[in-house]
Amino acid sequence: MIDYNIYDVENGKVYPNRIVTKGEFVEIVMRAIGDYGTWYNENAATPFKDVKKESDYYPYLQRAVDRKLIKVDQEYFHPTSQVTREFVAVTLVRALGYDKLALQNDLFPLSFKDASKIQYKGHVGLISKLKIMPGTKTKEFQPAASLTRADLAVIIYRFMNKYPDIVGN
Repeated sequence: MIDYNIYDVENGKVYPNRIVTKGEFVEIVMRAIGDYGTWYNENAATPFKDVKKESDYYPYLQRAVDRKLIKVDQEYFHPTSQVTREFVAVTLVRALGYDKLALQNDLFPLSFKDASKIQYKGHVGLISKLKIMPGTKTKEFQPAASLTRADLAVIIYRFMNKYPDIVGN
């Protein structure tokens, strides 16, 4: 992840056990798809009230909104909150261009023990079928669970192995 400029090194360390925030995740996923946030509209209004243009992740977030990976359906993004497994699943499905397909819940049935806790069933079903985010050893998805940088690195690695084949890059 470091060689591909997806993860930053801080003080010579990667901090694999640190919990990933939503703002950090957006920056990571955009880098993974090759969008470094350099082409964004500096004059556009910020998409969320709690996101400042001075934030390191701001250009990535604006590009993610422009590319419809992140929907502006609420006033606040909560960029410093912990990213959840379900948020990651939904965002990665959108990055693959499968958002509309994933909205067809019946196409991707869930066999997770905690399926009733999953809001975006089609997205989670699809991302698990692609083996980008399989369930846990206890056959759960744990949609509200946070991710460490190490956990996310494995997911992003799997995603990057599928991305070029699916989107045709």
